[in-house]
Amino acid sequence: MGSRQEGPVTHLITDCKPDRVANKRTLKMLEAILLGAWCVTSKWADASAKSMASKCEMPDELAFEVVGVSGFRGGPRAGRLRKERGLPPLFANLELYVASSFEGKGDLDRLKVI
Repeated sequence: MGSRQEGPVTHLITDCKPDRVANKRTLKMLEAILLGAWCVTSKWADASAKSMASKCEMPDELAFEVVGVSGFRGGPRAGRLRKERGLPPLFANLELYVASSFEGKGDLDRLKVI
């Protein structure tokens, strides 16, 4: 998702509260949602590492999917399902006004191309 990312991104791993709501809203999280990547808790990464070490089947992402971000629920799932169904990304063909300040011009530029 980052500015140096190469190839398709399939998963964004983030820290969450026990109810699987992400701790922070970040530009990378927004990118993952809009691109239809899996947004999963860090517990999924732990379970995956254990599965690989014991040569077991990888854990199902659904059990670890982030359900929302800071009071907004459903975005990660909606973005992923749109991609799986071959639909345009969320916000496709819309013009948006961003009412926020950005620390660096790079973040704003990245947001423009999403």
